[in-house]
Amino acid sequence: VLDEPIKAFGTYEVKAKPYAEQEILAAISDIMFSLDPKDYAELPPMVPNEIRVKLPPKVMDEYRRFKRTLVSEQYDVEAVNAAVLTNKLLQFANGSLFQEDGNDIWVHDCKLDALENLHNEVGGTPMLVAYSYKFDKRRIKEKFKHAVILNEVPDVMQTVRDWNAGKIDMLLAHPASAAHGLNIQKGSNISCWYGLNSDLELFQQFNKRLHRPGQIADIVWSHRIIAVGTHDEDILPILDDKKAVQDRVFEATRLTLNDFDA
Repeated sequence: VLDEPIKAFGTYEVKAKPYAEQEILAAISDIMFSLDPKDYAELPPMVPNEIRVKLPPKVMDEYRRFKRTLVSEQYDVEAVNAAVLTNKLLQFANGSLFQEDGNDIWVHDCKLDALENLHNEVGGTPMLVAYSYKFDKRRIKEKFKHAVILNEVPDVMQTVRDWNAGKIDMLLAHPASAAHGLNIQKGSNISCWYGLNSDLELFQQFNKRLHRPGQIADIVWSHRIIAVGTHDEDILPILDDKKAVQDRVFEATRLTLNDFDA
């Protein structure tokens, strides 16, 4: 069901043949079923909101030069292949770059400023913030001294209790460390993606930390800080494409609660 791999920038892209999806769905139809949460849980709407920030012209000039040449002499950074380039472009958008020795170099504060503006706008409502890189975490923590980093606390469950009790103003979490199993929906209805990645499962599961049974707010907000003209703008369409395929699989295998009563 796979076409021949297509080589690009030293890596391989594997594409499914046009009929592959139908064959796969037929093969799993008798061993898999799915349930739509809308059939068994009453949840408030989750409203996505893109916060678009413009990087300074000189930063964008260097971004485009780096994307074209895979080398930035200004920041002493090089991308050896397409996968590294993609990661570096997302770092660039977030405001810093990792160099070969593991240290990072500052590029801009645009996303940090946008996060500060959002924090001011929500007027004291606690915020759950997803970061991507260690320098994101460090820089946000330096800006917001009161922020709590979820995966660095000695007692996660006590932190969860404090969050749900409204005692934590800003909770920082890497999506991979907070994507499953945490019931933190009572602490807030506002999340913010400081940096995006193309992992659909992490994206959906992180959003579901607040958008789940037990949430009492009328609306759940999912803010995404997007650097205009950067790879940030490519991530949401990638996630949408992956979700479209996932939705077709779920719909093909979907059962309702009435099916169980039959």
